[in-house]
Amino acid sequence: MAQPDVPDVVVTCLERIRSETRVLLDLCRHILEEMQAEQPVALDVAAREIAACAARSAACTVEVDATPCTISTNPMDFRRALVNLLDNAVRAAGPDGNVSVVVQSDRRQVRLSVRDSGPGFGAIDRGCGIGLGVVERYARRHGGMVEVGQSPSGGASVSIVLPAQPRRTSPARHGAREFVAAETA
Repeated sequence: MAQPDVPDVVVTCLERIRSETRVLLDLCRHILEEMQAEQPVALDVAAREIAACAARSAACTVEVDATPCTISTNPMDFRRALVNLLDNAVRAAGPDGNVSVVVQSDRRQVRLSVRDSGPGFGAIDRGCGIGLGVVERYARRHGGMVEVGQSPSGGASVSIVLPAQPRRTSPARHGAREFVAAETA
């Protein structure tokens, strides 16, 4: 609709901008949908890559012990969950500490554990913090759970345990947070 005091050339340019913006918005929606899609992810390879990135910026030692396994998951969500666990572990371990990432699998389940040599959880409420919430939501969406416990070195151990054949569940179906105390190794 033309405005009486706006030149036609301006109205034409604004209509073109509006049209191009719609095209870009549709393209962005399409890209986001593709990013949300599940695809096969080699957890051992992804864990090594993400841990290598963490090790480059960390003063502590970061090691990976990973059994080859592949699951169908959203790569961005998996990356976000593991990065949260690694960031927490590196911070807790401190400059002279150790962090280990362990990927194990069998026919029933896949277990991704991040362990550190820091002070452990101690008096920290296991349900607090955004990082563990992201990890828990990821695990639940894939029919799994999060186990929180003590690592063999006395620090924290947080594991994402997923069924070998993951089933996606709606986050809305899960009300209360559930963190399972893991057995110490």
